[in-house]
Amino acid sequence: MSDSESEESSESSSKIGRVWVDYFSWGHVAMGIGIYALVWFIVSFTSTSAISLYCFLITFIVGGWLWEVIENNLIWSWGMKFEDKQDSINNLLGDQFWVCLGAIIIWIVEIIIIGNYAVYWFYIVAGILLLICLIGFFISKAISEKNNP
Repeated sequence: MSDSESEESSESSSKIGRVWVDYFSWGHVAMGIGIYALVWFIVSFTSTSAISLYCFLITFIVGGWLWEVIENNLIWSWGMKFEDKQDSINNLLGDQFWVCLGAIIIWIVEIIIIGNYAVYWFYIVAGILLLICLIGFFISKAISEKNNP
């Protein structure tokens, strides 16, 4: 048996961190929603007219790229990464997509609420969306563990 075969057989058979979608994808959607709402709160105190653009860019940079660098380098080097393996390119790209999807969802909520309803409804809906992501995470994790004991 070659070294590469023994390394492959010693690795976990879990597809977490290897595929586009896993149960941690819910966390990336939540990250997109949460960072966008937080940045919207901060930027809304300024006089800029491009709040949505700034929120989306900061969400993508912080929630997408910066988090992935920290997760796959710093947290992994500390031995705290799930299953102690770095994400594959597929998973990295998938994580970027899920963060952007979360930002797009809350951006649509922003378009509907801001200007039509009181601003606090934006944060209430963001909180509800975060709760949905949390429930989705637990359900998909339970399904994954049931199907892959």
